[in-house]
Amino acid sequence: MRVLQKPAVARVRADDLTQRVGVERIVARGVDLADLIDRLLGAAASELVAYFAYLGLRAQLTGSDTQQAACEEARLNNRAHFELIAPRIYELGGAIPTDVGDFTLGEQVAWAGPLSEQNGAGTTAAAVLQALLGHERSGIHAWSDVADLTFGTDTRTYALVARILDDKVQHEARFIELLSKERDGVSRPSGHVPSQPVRDGV
Repeated sequence: MRVLQKPAVARVRADDLTQRVGVERIVARGVDLADLIDRLLGAAASELVAYFAYLGLRAQLTGSDTQQAACEEARLNNRAHFELIAPRIYELGGAIPTDVGDFTLGEQVAWAGPLSEQNGAGTTAAAVLQALLGHERSGIHAWSDVADLTFGTDTRTYALVARILDDKVQHEARFIELLSKERDGVSRPSGHVPSQPVRDGV
């Protein structure tokens, strides 16, 4: 059996509470810590704003319980993603800004457009589903960039991001399924089974 040896010289002293060995190790593997924290903050802000934006979009899907349920599932996942990644930002030495306006300022511009465009009279379910699909695809791009940055270098962040990407990819497939049926009358099954049964009138 192989016995792992402790390093001869530890860079972080045993009594040092200002440094983190977990951070030291990923930096030693080549991770740009400032860039990683910045990307995580941006992605976390997007998830928080999406959680809010999806509420308005879901309210406009008035004709189908199935479409509303898919939007609500994605909305709740957005909140879960924010809460999943926020502790990791602190573990890396970063922090969530205390001013939510400052934190989400850039994201408000990115996310408010599609939402406000859907608020006019005659909004169609297809238009709302298209906006939802666009949001999920943007999320896939953002989280994939973080996954690429941390693969093989920061296993903890990568594991968290992989979980988020799994949800995003499933939601993309689900919104493709719903939009294809709504807009084009074409069946493109996602294979998704709702976590809660959809009941008419609920």
